[in-house]
Amino acid sequence: MQGSVEGMMQGYALVSISIRTKTDQLSKLMNEYRDHGFQCNDIQKWDVKKKGANYVYDNRYELYNESMKIIKSKKKGAKHDLVMRWLQVPGLGVVKASFVTQMFAGWVGCLDVHNIRKYLPDEDAKKGTPSFWQTAGLSQESKYKKVSNYIDFCYKLGGPGVLWDQWCTARPLEQPKLIDGEHLSGLHPIWLSEDKELTA
Repeated sequence: MQGSVEGMMQGYALVSISIRTKTDQLSKLMNEYRDHGFQCNDIQKWDVKKKGANYVYDNRYELYNESMKIIKSKKKGAKHDLVMRWLQVPGLGVVKASFVTQMFAGWVGCLDVHNIRKYLPDEDAKKGTPSFWQTAGLSQESKYKKVSNYIDFCYKLGGPGVLWDQWCTARPLEQPKLIDGEHLSGLHPIWLSEDKELTA
């Protein structure tokens, strides 16, 4: 994602398309993105995904330059700043803005529905992001506090590397086409490349 504006948009597309989508469908859907860009069916059929894609496209140079400035700054609050910047994209809450951050810079982590079931068993994963991390309609100060809480929680669980390895290991147990954790982990760079991968 750091290599170019186009790479950033493709990384965002992966995050957007992954919402409410089985992981073993992502190879096919990312091929559709390569063919049609943000006009691909998965993004166009969801109004909130379409709004997010329009925002990313219309602000692509600003978004890329600001993201790279944050990443290169190496300042203490850079993780927070990158999540907060992507939180401005319509349709991205704390969890998926953090997934963009993970794809972009290797920071934070994505506590999706599977991880919510695992690490927050008292929460109803079917409802999506727990209320204590929801940010819609809040002030920037309140959003920042929720982002800080989310980031702290991710790192208490072991950080992005641990969350990534555990997630990649667990998904093939539910979706055999993904083979194993190493295979699934290796698919992500393919999904972020210009080369087509026709099978999961």
